[in-house]
This record gives sequence, C-alpha cells and structure tokens, in this order.
Amino acid sequence: MGEAMLGVPLSLDDVEHLDPVVYKEVRYLLFDGVKTQLQAVLLGLHEIVPPELLLVFDHKEFGLLLCGLTDIDMDDWKTSTVTSSNLKGHDVLEDVVESLTRPDQAKLLQFATGSSQDPIQGFKGLTSYDGKIFYFTLKGTEYTPGRYPVIHACYNRIDLPLYPTMGADDGVDVRPDGIHHGIGVDISYLQC
Repeated sequence: MGEAMLGVPLSLDDVEHLDPVVYKEVRYLLFDGVKTQLQAVLLGLHEIVPPELLLVFDHKEFGLLLCGLTDIDMDDWKTSTVTSSNLKGHDVLEDVVESLTRPDQAKLLQFATGSSQDPIQGFKGLTSYDGKIFYFTLKGTEYTPGRYPVIHACYNRIDLPLYPTMGADDGVDVRPDGIHHGIGVDISYLQC
C-alpha cells in the first residue's frame, strides 16, 4: 500500500479500497471518534453562516475568513528571539524577515512555529510540542556547500548555516515561497 501512496494524493475512498483496516482507523480518528464535537461545531457555525454560503470557500479561504490576515509584531518577535552567539553580528530577523511581505512573514512563522499568527501571550509565550516554553531561536550551524537552513517546528528553531556571505547573494533560497515548494530548506519534524 505504501508504494501506491507515494506522491499521489489519496481520498478516504482510495484508502478504503487499498486497505480496509487502515480505512476504519483513519475514519474513526478523523470522523467517528469526534462525531459529537464536529456536529456541535457545525451546528454553531451554521447558525451564523448558512451552509450554502460556505460552499464557495476552500479551506485556506475559510481560514482567512475566520482569522483574517494579522500583522506580526516584529518588535516582539525580535526582542523575544534567542540568537546563538555565532549569529550575533547578523540581524537575520531585521535583514531578511522584515523585508518579506506580510503573507510571506506569516508563512515563515508557520513553518518555524506551527502557527502563522502571533502567539496569544506574545512571542515570549511560545511553547514546544509538549507545552513547555520554547522561545523562537536562530542557531548558526557549520556551513557546508549545499546545506540548507533546517527548521525544527516543534522547538520553534531555525538552524542557519553560516554562509561565507550572509546576504542576498549567497545563492540559497530562504524565502517562504521557496520553503513552500520544498526548495532551500529542510523541515525537521523527526529530530524533535
């Protein structure tokens, strides 16, 4: 079954045909196990917004409709960021992140922390996957040719190779659109 899934988007119906046991487990985890909660959320939502009005939105548009596009508090982000000593001469947040558009800043924040918006308690209140406080961290790592930044989303950390020139001419795509397309960054969920 694994070979059939590589690189190919599957629907729940596809999973049912490939492996009925996996289908039952997935269906329970996504639907049946939280049926009461899902029904309550939908009932409340439909009291406010009729279902026929929701049909025109995809999941991203609906999320934007619910949450809006917020401004990221760059001052809070900068003052609450821990930077390793070998990056002290480089203001990565100011040089790179502040030059990005708001949507690209949100994408970078999403990749690095798991959320595209400011934390409720501010950046000093960022938590790791287990609920412990973990500040946003920029860590300089040894440069080797072809090495990309590594994102540890569960620890709110970006490991940046110490490029010979830390600027726009270093030949590495660290823009969120490069990240979105899987170019220029390694996302490390397994090392958390």
